[in-house]
Amino acid sequence: MTSAGFRFYVCAAGISLALANAAASQSGPVRIWKIGSPHRGDTPAPSIPPQVAREFDSRRLIPEVQSFPAREFFPNLKKAVDSGSPPDVLVIDNYGLIRGITTRLGRFPGIAQDQTIGKQLLGVKGSFDELLGSGGGWTYLLSGSKNYNVAREAALRAPDCGGRPAVQPTREFASVVAAAATAYMRGDAAVLDRLADPERMAALHPAREPAQTRDLRICGVWGHTRLTIVSMEVSFEADSSIGHSPVLLVFRKPASQWQLLVASLDPISNREFVKTFLTLRRLIEGDAPGTTVMPVVLRAPADGLEPTPVGGTAFGDFEWDAPQSDGVLDIAEFAYLNDARLFVVPRRPKGVSGVSSGRLWHTRSEWKWRIWSLTRDGELVFSETRTFTH
Repeated sequence: MTSAGFRFYVCAAGISLALANAAASQSGPVRIWKIGSPHRGDTPAPSIPPQVAREFDSRRLIPEVQSFPAREFFPNLKKAVDSGSPPDVLVIDNYGLIRGITTRLGRFPGIAQDQTIGKQLLGVKGSFDELLGSGGGWTYLLSGSKNYNVAREAALRAPDCGGRPAVQPTREFASVVAAAATAYMRGDAAVLDRLADPERMAALHPAREPAQTRDLRICGVWGHTRLTIVSMEVSFEADSSIGHSPVLLVFRKPASQWQLLVASLDPISNREFVKTFLTLRRLIEGDAPGTTVMPVVLRAPADGLEPTPVGGTAFGDFEWDAPQSDGVLDIAEFAYLNDARLFVVPRRPKGVSGVSSGRLWHTRSEWKWRIWSLTRDGELVFSETRTFTH
């Protein structure tokens, strides 16, 4: 980080937080079941993507793939579990097959509704996503399978940053990042309270299942002496799920200590926001004198309300006045529960900017929103905060 001008650097440094368990021994092939859609009635191809095949080969694991249409899934799984030979990994197209679903093809029982099967299910997030089709889906382990421990270790392998160049952050800053990420995943209110920026808008207390961080990798750090954005990948263990997750952290340094402004598992914050920020950061790079900036003025909706749909559309816009200005970048923050969805919003020539309510997902909870205005010298000002239920 530099003392003058907004500079950026990338880091891909791995930090091991716990020793991996001793490698479990494989008993026969790792059995993977791929299940088709209850809407289409298809049978997936019993194939393994090259990336997954390489990962299995590096661990000296032998995969065996079987495919079933959705109609045949429950009876075959029930039979396998009752006989003591369930598959190790389930790759499921539609969550309705877990809880039960009715489609034009009929009624499909949910496997979690069977007590014997349900108590064996362990969700896997992120680690086996390459096994899913382009439409996404869900992956699970079954704790009663012969190679459960082997599959579990594969799901908890060290997270990967996708081959980005490695630049080591300072030891002091890396320790702050690790403390914030592990506390956020664990829901450790005491640590989060200690690290929190007074301007942090999301709730500090957990609204989801606590998880232990097994390993973390700092994949990107972009910042200034007063503001830093950190992109990470972590491997985690919780009671109902294990796997990998992206984590976005935003730190501010108003005085001598880094303080946590945002922590997020939100998919848009961790993917689209980071990508857009890297594309538009040129607007606030360089050594030119910083711009004096005033907080933007929120236009609509009023506090406590959602945007009104306009022109027959299903969604309305959150709008604010933002006069065009060189060297200023606006970030819209929508905080919900213990998370936040961030958007980079370039200023428009007419001076009115906005984000569609269609970019948010429904949580049936209170949300808060505001706009950050960031200058090239790291000055950050906030608009007023408004609330709505979504």
